[in-house]
Amino acid sequence: MKGFSPGDEVRLVTDIVNDGTLFGRKRGECIQRRGDTGFIKKQGWFLDDLVVEVHFINTDLVIGCRDKELIPSSHPWQPPAFEQGQGVRARLGLTRAGVGLVAAGSLGQVQKRRFDLDLGYLYQVQFQGEADSYLLLETQLEGL
Repeated sequence: MKGFSPGDEVRLVTDIVNDGTLFGRKRGECIQRRGDTGFIKKQGWFLDDLVVEVHFINTDLVIGCRDKELIPSSHPWQPPAFEQGQGVRARLGLTRAGVGLVAAGSLGQVQKRRFDLDLGYLYQVQFQGEADSYLLLETQLEGL
């Protein structure tokens, strides 16, 4: 837990999509956008996961969020540069222990995206012809 307490203002770093628990909305519908801010009401447990209840003023919804989906609203934030499924290119060659893994300019596709409070958005990328995928910073990629 990032140390959120009731009353803290937080910002979403990922879109919240209805998983079927919000009555009156379609499953899969985006119900709250990344970048939106809200206030912590309380925290609790749901299916062995710590969930933080957040009241989003702009939609007047109270939504259960995992702490990895939230940052303090005062923390610097920018929207992600790449979306899941988007094609990208490696800005530089990638190496591990001096061994070349991916050449500069190689084409790949974003498989997953996550947010790290210190590093910003990280992208799991599968490059063409590679068996492994790689977790990369935004600065290591460019869009197609």
